[in-house]
Parts: sequence; C-alpha cells; structure tokens
Amino acid sequence: MRGFRLGRYLLPTCYARARQQCKWGPRIYLSTVSAVTGRTDSTYLTSCLMQDIMPNYQYKPLQHEDSIRLLSLRPSSADSSPITCTIRHVRLTEVVSQYEAISYTWGNVAQRQSIFVDHGESELQVGPSCYSALRNLRKKNYNRDIWIDAICIDQENLEERSKQVRIMDSIYRQASRVIAYLGEETTGSRVLFQELAEVDASLSVPSTATLTRERPKETVSQELASLFERPWFRRVWVLQEAHVNKVLFMCGSIAASWSALVECLWGYQDHEIPALAFRMQWRKPVIYSDARFTLWGLLYDSRHCLATDPRDKVFALRSLMGNQKAELDKLVDYTRSVEQTFIRTAEFLLPALGLHLLTAVRHPHSFLMPSWIPDFAQHLPLHTKFFKLSFWEHLLSDIRLNAIRGPYRVRGSFHNGSESLRMHVRGLRLAVIRCVSGRFTFSCLNDAGKQMKELYYYLPNLRELFIPINDSVPDGRSLESFSNQLGRIITEGM
Repeated sequence: MRGFRLGRYLLPTCYARARQQCKWGPRIYLSTVSAVTGRTDSTYLTSCLMQDIMPNYQYKPLQHEDSIRLLSLRPSSADSSPITCTIRHVRLTEVVSQYEAISYTWGNVAQRQSIFVDHGESELQVGPSCYSALRNLRKKNYNRDIWIDAICIDQENLEERSKQVRIMDSIYRQASRVIAYLGEETTGSRVLFQELAEVDASLSVPSTATLTRERPKETVSQELASLFERPWFRRVWVLQEAHVNKVLFMCGSIAASWSALVECLWGYQDHEIPALAFRMQWRKPVIYSDARFTLWGLLYDSRHCLATDPRDKVFALRSLMGNQKAELDKLVDYTRSVEQTFIRTAEFLLPALGLHLLTAVRHPHSFLMPSWIPDFAQHLPLHTKFFKLSFWEHLLSDIRLNAIRGPYRVRGSFHNGSESLRMHVRGLRLAVIRCVSGRFTFSCLNDAGKQMKELYYYLPNLRELFIPINDSVPDGRSLESFSNQLGRIITEGM
C-alpha cells in the first residue's frame, strides 16, 4: 500500500510534499492540505488523515461527437506547489471561452506523477513530460484553460481516442493558439530564447517591413541546432499540430513565437529549415486527386518521424489531407491492433498503387502480418522517385500503369496474427541471378563513390547500360543523367 506513517495513520503519497514541508506536525499538515485543496471544512481535512489513498479521477463519457474536455490550471506562485486543476466538458460548436492547445512529446510515461483534480478530491497520474509542461504553463494569479491530450482524452477508452483523433484538427484549429512545449530550459536554451525575444520585439513594431539583424553569435547558432535535436521536432503528431494554427514555442517557462524562429533561420542567416514540422508549415502538403496518392506521399514525407504508438504513423496524417481527410476515418480505430491497422492501410492503398506498394516493404520487422504488407512505422529510407508528384504524373497518363496494377490478386483473410492473406502475382522474367556479392559497407561518401566506380568498371554489361564514353555520352549529357536507367527498366517490368 502506498503512503507514509503519521502516528497511527497511513497518509497517501500524494501528500508526500506536504509531509516534507510540515515536519510531521498534524496541525501544520492539515493546513498544508487545506492550501492545496482549497477546502477548510474539518470533516474533509480529517478524512485526509484517515484514508489509505486518494481516489483516482473518474472520467465521465463525452456526450456529443464534437465534445472535448478542457483543463483549467489553478494558479500558484510557488513552482514546487502541487498542481491542481478542474476538468469540464465543452462542445467545439459552442466554445465561448478561449483555450490553448498544447503540443508536446509524451516521453517515458513509466515514471508518473500526481496532479489533483476538483479541488483535490481526486488525483490523476501523468507522465514527467506532461507534468513539466503543466508546471511551467500555470499562471501565478489566474486560471489557464488548456487542452492537452494525455489528460483531456480518456486514454483507456479506445473508442473515445479514435473519435477524438478524428476531430483533432478542429481542436487545434479552434484553439486561441498552439503552445509547443519543447522540454525544460537549459543554460544554452536561455541564450537562444533571449535572441528570439529580441526578434519578437522587432517583429512587434508595425513599421518593420523587413527584419535586418547581424548574424547571431556562434553560441546562438549552436543552440539553434541543439533545439532541433529535441524530440518534439521528430514527433509525427506535430505535423498536424503545427500545420493548423500559429505556434508559440516554450522551453521551461520562457517562450518565443514561430515567426521569430523562422526569422532566425531565414531572415538573417539564410539557413535551410531542417525540421519537417517547419517544412510542412511553409510548404503545404501536396493533395492529389486521389486520397490514396495523397496518403502515400504523406507517409513518405513523415517516414523519419517518431510515434509512441506505431498506429499513429498513419492516424496523425489525417488532418493533413485537406478535404480528403474523411476518407481516413475508417482507418483511425484504436480498437484494432498495429497489424490490423497496417493491413487496412495497405488494402486502402493497393487499388491505386498496385504493386508499387511493395516498394515500401522492408524486412525484417517485428509485426506478425503477411510479408507484402509494409511496416509503416519503419524509418528505413525509401527511394524518393516512387513518392514524388512528377513520377505519378508520368504514370497516371501511361497505359503501362494498368499492367502494373493488374497482375496480382489478394486472397484469404487476416485474423489473430494468421498470415492467410496472400498476394498472388504474375510477372516477367527479366534475368537470372547467378551469384550474390558480399555486403557493401562504406566509411563515407567518398568511399561509397570509389567502390561503386570500381563495380561499374568491373561489370561490362552494367557499363553498356550507361553507355560510358569517358564518363559522358555523345550528346554531352553526364553519366549521372543516366543513373536512373537501370531502376526504370526494373520498374517497367513489375
């Protein structure tokens, strides 16, 4: 049983901080509990001494399709004081009070900490990252209304999670702003955010048409690079969270605007934006006429992103699909396993992509599903050619696409991990593999170029494909312009 002894009473661990502050004095302890909970009645305070453990917060069902929960953080002037809040239900169509939507990384949720709900009548366990965000977000003198997924969605209710994901873009869009909590501040981040604060001050002047600043010091540039190494910039959910609304970045309790960060990168350094979340904000996702091509492109663009739940590598892309997002509603279902989710995604893509779906398959992976189903949670690189608009425009008007789509059939079903869902394929015989070389390993790009050049000159038939004449061809084009020939021949034969 959790708790600590005070005389003959076992007190709940949620009041451990109060115990440390009260030096074991019952009267002082009760005063501390009163300050935490806002309760002064003796019956309640005495019950705090008598109970074994504080009850967990019990979620009440959301009543409408557009219902959400909002968390109202109670103020505190002491950074170390317990976090207290209230939770209420609202409808997105009827929201009158402003709220801020929090974007953050969950991190390791194994080590949980307590927050107190409804004037301390119940407690709720949250992960360290969520706790850190709440502690730095709360105001000193007034309540702050926020939406944060770990608390405002009943994570144990899979049906509710699925429904809330389907309206996630609306939740973030209707917020007064999105706050991207990047984690605790460091000495270095304070240096960077001081620079960004000066940029924000310059941007706030209406007459400032163009921001001109001297190149920042090397320490600022280094801290900027370190900032982009924070997990938030690799999280798949931030793509939608940063896409639909203006963003304020926070490290600890210090903050800077999205505009300041962009100006720091582009306005006076002319840097390329390294983080995908920024590229998605500046370059809107490509929406094809077919939702399946749109999803295919987004899966490629977000392939390097991370997710605690592998299913979110698909679900988090829904809000980026414009007016096609409803077509993904049938895929967003947390009651289905990871394998079932990936199979349903492959089945959704297959009629449009045909056998090109197989270009996303990389083995080995750890999921129990048919070998032709891609593991969409993988980070292994894929060839850009199969995902870009120019490639699909070429194929969509090409009669050969029908041949690529056609020579396969899928039979069977997939239940409880059984691999009875089989793909039967007809194909062309292009060649016979007579031997397989050893694995190539490269120490650097120069080493890779050297080894590939040696291979190129070693195989006569490979040289004939590229028509080498002193590393060029008669019409003056470079050897590099022919580097896709071999791949194109294999593609056309699929």
